Amino acid sequence: FGINSDKKYNLTELKKLIRFNKNVFKNEGEWKDLMDGLNKFQANVAQELKKEDDGKGNVDERFLQSVSSNLKTSFTAKMQIYKGFDERDFIVEILLESRSRVIDFWFESPEAINVADSQRDGLVMQQIDKLKQDYVCIQE
Repeated sequence: FGINSDKKYNLTELKKLIRFNKNVFKNEGEWKDLMDGLNKFQANVAQELKKEDDGKGNVDERFLQSVSSNLKTSFTAKMQIYKGFDERDFIVEILLESRSRVIDFWFESPEAINVADSQRDGLVMQQIDKLKQDYVCIQE
Protein backbone atom coordinates (compact mmCIF):
# COMPACT_ATOMS: atom_id res chain seq x y z
CA PHE A 1 0.00 0.00 0.00
CA GLY A 2 2.91 2.35 0.51
CA ILE A 3 1.47 3.96 3.64
CA ASN A 4 3.73 6.74 4.99
CA SER A 5 6.02 6.47 1.97
CA ASP A 6 6.60 8.54 -1.15
CA LYS A 7 4.49 6.15 -3.25
CA LYS A 8 1.82 8.01 -5.25
CA TYR A 9 -0.99 6.61 -7.40
CA ASN A 10 -3.04 8.03 -10.24
CA LEU A 11 -6.79 7.38 -10.23
CA THR A 12 -6.58 4.17 -12.31
CA GLU A 13 -3.81 2.71 -10.13
CA LEU A 14 -5.65 3.61 -6.92
CA LYS A 15 -8.90 2.02 -8.13
CA LYS A 16 -7.05 -1.20 -8.99
CA LEU A 17 -5.17 -1.24 -5.66
CA ILE A 18 -8.34 -0.75 -3.61
CA ARG A 19 -10.39 -3.18 -5.70
CA PHE A 20 -7.96 -6.05 -5.19
CA ASN A 21 -7.21 -5.37 -1.51
CA LYS A 22 -10.66 -5.58 0.08
CA ASN A 23 -9.13 -7.68 2.88
CA VAL A 24 -7.17 -4.65 4.15
CA PHE A 25 -10.38 -2.86 5.17
CA LYS A 26 -11.73 -3.53 8.64
CA ASN A 27 -15.23 -2.67 7.45
CA GLU A 28 -16.58 -3.89 4.10
CA GLY A 29 -18.90 -0.87 3.99
CA GLU A 30 -15.91 1.49 4.00
CA TRP A 31 -14.37 -0.48 1.12
CA LYS A 32 -17.61 -0.31 -0.86
CA ASP A 33 -18.03 3.43 -0.23
CA LEU A 34 -14.45 4.10 -1.31
CA MET A 35 -14.87 1.98 -4.47
CA ASP A 36 -18.10 3.83 -5.31
CA GLY A 37 -16.32 7.17 -4.82
CA LEU A 38 -13.42 6.09 -7.03
CA ASN A 39 -15.72 4.76 -9.76
CA LYS A 40 -17.65 8.05 -9.78
CA PHE A 41 -14.71 10.28 -8.92
CA GLN A 42 -15.27 13.98 -9.27
CA ALA A 43 -13.04 16.81 -8.10
CA ASN A 44 -13.33 20.57 -8.31
CA VAL A 45 -10.03 22.42 -8.47
CA ALA A 46 -9.98 26.19 -8.10
CA GLN A 47 -6.79 28.15 -8.64
CA GLU A 48 -6.02 31.80 -8.12
CA LEU A 49 -2.82 33.36 -9.40
CA LYS A 50 -1.61 36.89 -8.70
CA LYS A 51 1.56 38.54 -9.97
CA GLU A 52 2.35 42.19 -9.36
CA ASP A 53 5.63 43.94 -10.09
CA ASP A 54 5.90 47.71 -10.12
CA GLY A 55 9.44 47.71 -11.51
CA LYS A 56 10.76 49.35 -8.34
CA GLY A 57 11.54 46.16 -6.47
CA ASN A 58 8.05 45.72 -5.04
CA VAL A 59 6.74 42.29 -5.98
CA ASP A 60 3.65 40.36 -4.90
CA GLU A 61 3.24 36.80 -6.13
CA ARG A 62 0.56 34.41 -4.88
CA PHE A 63 -0.76 31.03 -5.86
CA LEU A 64 -3.84 29.69 -4.12
CA GLN A 65 -5.38 26.32 -4.92
CA SER A 66 -8.32 24.55 -3.34
CA VAL A 67 -9.53 21.04 -4.15
CA SER A 68 -12.80 19.42 -3.16
CA SER A 69 -13.89 15.94 -4.14
CA ASN A 70 -16.51 13.28 -3.48
CA LEU A 71 -13.87 10.84 -2.19
CA LYS A 72 -13.76 9.67 1.42
CA THR A 73 -10.64 11.03 3.09
CA SER A 74 -9.92 8.08 5.41
CA PHE A 75 -10.66 4.45 6.20
CA THR A 76 -9.85 1.95 8.93
CA ALA A 77 -7.28 -0.61 7.85
CA LYS A 78 -6.71 -4.00 9.44
CA MET A 79 -3.27 -5.33 8.55
CA GLN A 80 -0.02 -6.61 9.93
CA ILE A 81 2.48 -3.96 10.89
CA TYR A 82 5.22 -6.59 11.18
CA LYS A 83 5.06 -9.77 9.10
CA GLY A 84 4.24 -12.86 11.09
CA PHE A 85 2.45 -10.96 13.86
CA ASP A 86 -1.18 -10.11 14.57
CA GLU A 87 -3.15 -7.70 12.43
CA ARG A 88 -3.78 -4.28 13.95
CA ASP A 89 -6.46 -1.67 13.25
CA PHE A 90 -5.46 1.88 12.36
CA ILE A 91 -6.83 4.83 10.43
CA VAL A 92 -5.38 5.58 6.99
CA GLU A 93 -5.82 9.00 5.41
CA ILE A 94 -6.14 9.37 1.63
CA LEU A 95 -4.40 12.55 0.48
CA LEU A 96 -4.42 14.08 -2.97
CA GLU A 97 -2.61 16.69 -4.99
CA SER A 98 -3.72 18.30 -8.23
CA ARG A 99 -1.22 19.04 -10.97
CA SER A 100 -2.77 20.49 -14.10
CA ARG A 101 -5.10 17.67 -15.36
CA VAL A 102 -3.60 14.97 -13.14
CA ILE A 103 -4.46 14.09 -9.56
CA ASP A 104 -2.02 12.08 -7.46
CA PHE A 105 -3.13 10.12 -4.40
CA TRP A 106 -1.13 8.73 -1.49
CA PHE A 107 -1.67 7.24 1.96
CA GLU A 108 -0.58 8.54 5.35
CA SER A 109 -1.25 7.19 8.82
CA PRO A 110 0.22 8.81 11.93
CA GLU A 111 -1.71 6.19 13.89
CA ALA A 112 0.14 3.37 12.08
CA ILE A 113 3.44 4.88 13.22
CA ASN A 114 2.24 4.89 16.83
CA VAL A 115 0.95 1.31 16.54
CA ALA A 116 4.26 0.18 14.98
CA ASP A 117 6.28 1.87 17.74
CA SER A 118 4.26 0.32 20.55
CA GLN A 119 4.18 -3.10 18.89
CA ARG A 120 7.94 -2.97 18.27
CA ASP A 121 8.62 -2.08 21.90
CA GLY A 122 6.41 -4.95 23.05
CA LEU A 123 8.14 -7.41 20.72
CA VAL A 124 11.59 -6.34 21.93
CA MET A 125 10.53 -6.81 25.55
CA GLN A 126 9.15 -10.28 24.73
CA GLN A 127 12.48 -11.28 23.21
CA ILE A 128 14.41 -9.90 26.18
CA ASP A 129 12.17 -11.91 28.56
CA LYS A 130 12.81 -15.08 26.53
CA LEU A 131 16.56 -14.46 26.66
CA LYS A 132 16.41 -13.94 30.42
CA GLN A 133 14.77 -17.37 30.80
CA ASP A 134 17.37 -19.17 28.69
CA TYR A 135 20.54 -17.39 29.79
CA VAL A 136 22.11 -16.26 33.01
CA CYS A 137 22.56 -12.51 33.36
CA ILE A 138 25.62 -11.39 35.29
CA GLN A 139 25.48 -7.90 36.69
CA GLU A 140 28.16 -6.11 38.64
